[in-house]
Amino acid sequence: MKTRYALTVVALISAVAVGLLHAGSLKQYRGHIIAYRVGDRVLQASSHVENSELFLFQKEPTKKTEDGRIVILRYRHFGLSKISSNLLDTAPLLQVQLKRNSGCDKRYGEFPQTGTNAGESDRLKNLKFVEKFQGLRLNPDEMLFCYDLIDFEVLPAKVQR
Repeated sequence: MKTRYALTVVALISAVAVGLLHAGSLKQYRGHIIAYRVGDRVLQASSHVENSELFLFQKEPTKKTEDGRIVILRYRHFGLSKISSNLLDTAPLLQVQLKRNSGCDKRYGEFPQTGTNAGESDRLKNLKFVEKFQGLRLNPDEMLFCYDLIDFEVLPAKVQR
Protein backbone atom coordinates (compact mmCIF):
# COMPACT_ATOMS: atom_id res chain seq x y z
CA MET A 1 0.00 0.00 0.00
CA LYS A 2 2.81 2.42 0.92
CA THR A 3 4.63 1.62 -2.31
CA ARG A 4 1.53 2.32 -4.41
CA TYR A 5 0.97 5.62 -2.56
CA ALA A 6 4.64 6.63 -3.00
CA LEU A 7 4.52 5.82 -6.74
CA THR A 8 1.34 7.88 -7.12
CA VAL A 9 2.94 10.87 -5.38
CA VAL A 10 6.10 10.58 -7.49
CA ALA A 11 3.99 10.38 -10.68
CA LEU A 12 1.98 13.48 -9.70
CA ILE A 13 5.11 15.48 -8.85
CA SER A 14 6.71 14.43 -12.15
CA ALA A 15 3.63 15.45 -14.13
CA VAL A 16 3.49 18.86 -12.46
CA ALA A 17 7.23 19.40 -12.97
CA VAL A 18 7.02 18.53 -16.68
CA GLY A 19 4.01 20.83 -17.07
CA LEU A 20 5.83 23.72 -15.40
CA LEU A 21 8.95 23.10 -17.45
CA HIS A 22 6.97 23.10 -20.68
CA ALA A 23 4.94 26.18 -19.76
CA GLY A 24 8.08 28.07 -18.81
CA SER A 25 9.64 27.51 -22.21
CA LEU A 26 6.76 29.10 -24.13
CA LYS A 27 7.02 32.73 -25.21
CA GLN A 28 4.24 35.13 -26.17
CA TYR A 29 4.73 37.91 -28.69
CA ARG A 30 2.65 40.27 -30.76
CA GLY A 31 3.46 40.96 -34.35
CA HIS A 32 2.71 40.31 -38.00
CA ILE A 33 3.42 37.55 -40.49
CA ILE A 34 5.40 39.42 -43.14
CA ALA A 35 6.33 36.66 -45.61
CA TYR A 36 5.80 33.00 -46.37
CA ARG A 37 7.20 30.28 -48.60
CA VAL A 38 4.84 29.71 -51.53
CA GLY A 39 5.74 26.02 -51.82
CA ASP A 40 4.65 25.34 -48.24
CA ARG A 41 1.18 26.72 -48.98
CA VAL A 42 0.70 24.91 -52.30
CA LEU A 43 1.88 21.46 -51.21
CA GLN A 44 -0.39 20.98 -48.18
CA ALA A 45 -2.21 17.66 -47.86
CA SER A 46 -5.75 17.95 -46.53
CA SER A 47 -5.72 14.48 -44.95
CA HIS A 48 -4.20 13.23 -41.70
CA VAL A 49 -0.69 14.04 -42.88
CA GLU A 50 1.46 16.49 -40.95
CA ASN A 51 2.09 19.65 -42.94
CA SER A 52 4.80 22.18 -42.19
CA GLU A 53 4.94 25.84 -43.14
CA LEU A 54 7.60 28.45 -42.52
CA PHE A 55 6.79 32.14 -42.11
CA LEU A 56 8.76 35.28 -41.42
CA PHE A 57 7.26 37.07 -38.43
CA GLN A 58 8.07 40.57 -37.26
CA LYS A 59 7.73 41.00 -33.52
CA GLU A 60 6.06 44.22 -32.48
CA PRO A 61 8.60 46.48 -30.75
CA THR A 62 8.34 46.57 -26.96
CA LYS A 63 10.23 48.37 -24.23
CA LYS A 64 12.58 45.37 -23.94
CA THR A 65 13.10 44.79 -27.67
CA GLU A 66 12.70 48.08 -29.48
CA ASP A 67 13.89 46.82 -32.86
CA GLY A 68 10.91 44.70 -34.00
CA ARG A 69 13.08 41.62 -34.62
CA ILE A 70 12.18 39.31 -37.49
CA VAL A 71 12.07 35.59 -36.69
CA ILE A 72 11.10 32.36 -38.42
CA LEU A 73 7.86 30.67 -37.37
CA ARG A 74 7.59 26.95 -38.07
CA TYR A 75 3.95 25.91 -38.09
CA ARG A 76 3.22 22.18 -38.04
CA HIS A 77 -0.37 21.04 -38.42
CA PHE A 78 -2.54 18.21 -39.68
CA GLY A 79 -4.88 18.84 -42.58
CA LEU A 80 -5.30 22.33 -43.94
CA SER A 81 -3.67 25.36 -42.34
CA LYS A 82 -5.52 27.59 -39.86
CA ILE A 83 -3.48 30.44 -41.33
CA SER A 84 -5.72 31.35 -44.24
CA SER A 85 -4.84 33.27 -47.38
CA ASN A 86 -7.12 36.05 -46.11
CA LEU A 87 -5.12 36.25 -42.89
CA LEU A 88 -1.92 36.57 -44.93
CA ASP A 89 -3.46 39.20 -47.22
CA THR A 90 -4.68 41.43 -44.37
CA ALA A 91 -1.63 40.87 -42.09
CA PRO A 92 -3.48 41.62 -38.83
CA LEU A 93 -1.75 41.95 -35.49
CA LEU A 94 -1.35 38.48 -33.99
CA GLN A 95 -0.70 37.27 -30.47
CA VAL A 96 1.44 34.15 -30.90
CA GLN A 97 2.56 31.49 -28.48
CA LEU A 98 5.97 30.13 -29.46
CA LYS A 99 8.55 27.63 -28.39
CA ARG A 100 12.20 28.26 -29.28
CA ASN A 101 13.63 25.81 -31.83
CA SER A 102 17.28 26.52 -32.60
CA GLY A 103 17.34 23.56 -35.01
CA CYS A 104 15.76 25.62 -37.79
CA ASP A 105 17.68 28.89 -37.30
CA LYS A 106 18.82 30.19 -40.69
CA ARG A 107 20.38 33.20 -42.28
CA TYR A 108 17.84 35.19 -44.30
CA GLY A 109 19.61 34.24 -47.54
CA GLU A 110 19.11 30.53 -46.70
CA PHE A 111 15.49 30.81 -45.55
CA PRO A 112 13.46 30.46 -48.75
CA GLN A 113 15.41 27.57 -50.31
CA THR A 114 13.54 25.50 -52.85
CA GLY A 115 16.38 23.01 -53.31
CA THR A 116 20.01 22.54 -52.44
CA ASN A 117 21.26 23.63 -55.88
CA ALA A 118 18.99 26.65 -56.22
CA GLY A 119 20.66 29.98 -56.90
CA GLU A 120 19.94 33.12 -54.86
CA SER A 121 17.34 34.45 -57.30
CA ASP A 122 15.57 31.06 -57.53
CA ARG A 123 15.33 30.79 -53.74
CA LEU A 124 13.90 34.28 -53.37
CA LYS A 125 11.20 33.56 -55.97
CA ASN A 126 9.74 31.05 -53.51
CA LEU A 127 9.40 33.75 -50.83
CA LYS A 128 6.32 35.96 -50.98
CA PHE A 129 6.06 39.06 -48.85
CA VAL A 130 2.62 40.03 -47.56
CA GLU A 131 1.39 43.15 -49.36
CA LYS A 132 1.85 45.47 -46.36
CA PHE A 133 5.52 44.46 -46.19
CA GLN A 134 6.42 44.34 -49.91
CA GLY A 135 9.14 47.02 -49.61
CA LEU A 136 10.94 45.38 -46.67
CA ARG A 137 14.50 44.33 -47.45
CA LEU A 138 16.64 42.13 -45.24
CA ASN A 139 20.36 41.49 -45.21
CA PRO A 140 21.02 37.96 -46.59
CA ASP A 141 23.58 37.43 -43.78
CA GLU A 142 21.12 38.33 -41.00
CA MET A 143 20.57 35.38 -38.61
CA LEU A 144 16.90 34.60 -38.08
CA PHE A 145 15.99 32.73 -34.90
CA CYS A 146 13.36 30.02 -35.29
CA TYR A 147 10.33 29.26 -33.13
CA ASP A 148 7.65 26.58 -33.32
CA LEU A 149 4.20 28.17 -33.53
CA ILE A 150 2.11 26.57 -30.78
CA ASP A 151 -0.98 28.78 -31.01
CA PHE A 152 -2.06 32.14 -32.34
CA GLU A 153 -4.90 34.61 -31.97
CA VAL A 154 -5.91 37.49 -34.23
CA LEU A 155 -6.18 40.58 -32.05
CA PRO A 156 -9.20 42.88 -32.48
CA ALA A 157 -8.73 45.91 -34.73
CA LYS A 158 -8.98 48.32 -31.76
CA VAL A 159 -5.83 46.76 -30.24
CA GLN A 160 -3.92 47.18 -33.49
CA ARG A 161 -1.93 50.32 -34.19
